[in-house]
Amino acid sequence: MLFSRAYVTETVERSGGFLLSQFIQFWMRTLDYRLYYYDPSADPASPEFRGPVIFLLWHEYVLVPFHLRRRTQLGILASRHRDAEWLSQMALMNGFEVFRGSSGRGGVGAMKAMFNQSNTSGLVLTPDGPRGPRREMAPGAIFLASKLKIPLVPIGFGFANPWRNKRSWDQFPLPKPGSRARIILGPRINIPEKLTRDELEEYRRSVQRSLICLTETAEAWAESNRPCPGSQPAPQLPIHWQP
Repeated sequence: MLFSRAYVTETVERSGGFLLSQFIQFWMRTLDYRLYYYDPSADPASPEFRGPVIFLLWHEYVLVPFHLRRRTQLGILASRHRDAEWLSQMALMNGFEVFRGSSGRGGVGAMKAMFNQSNTSGLVLTPDGPRGPRREMAPGAIFLASKLKIPLVPIGFGFANPWRNKRSWDQFPLPKPGSRARIILGPRINIPEKLTRDELEEYRRSVQRSLICLTETAEAWAESNRPCPGSQPAPQLPIHWQP
């Protein structure tokens, strides 16, 4: 056989990632973005940025940071599941550092080494991924933030009347060209060390409520298009973070 199956699979995944990346950048560039900050220093595209931080967003909105915050030295924790491979390839092509594994106990050592040895400005986590349930947060992000002593920053996203894939577990939204996209960058949430099981669950529920609230507020903002005092056009030009 001229080419091995592994080579063909890798080539297809890379090609798929490239085509998906180009399509997403073209499509997302048409949107009208506005952003509300609780804390501008939590944004790696801001000259006020202080990091590192761990960003939390629901899986269905993962395309937004791929477009707006590419090449800002962010990392993304990707599942080893086959379904995540195209997403990983797209992340690499947009300047994200991709780390394979889990946000649970097995991944803590690798994450700690990553933050200590690189200029990574932050980590992007989708705490309901890779397969749901939708908008239900797994405890791994709380555990990781506690062990790494890095604050969590929840982000709410919303599109105005997007097309949604009702058959996908996350009801993936595709924004209509030229439509509104709204973003709310939440406050830093510091997680204490050495949590008991009950304390970890308490923080998980609290952060989940915050992320749901921010997301639903951003979605309502996008739908209504009401003025939001203190909001601004979302900066799209990456500013490389320096530690």
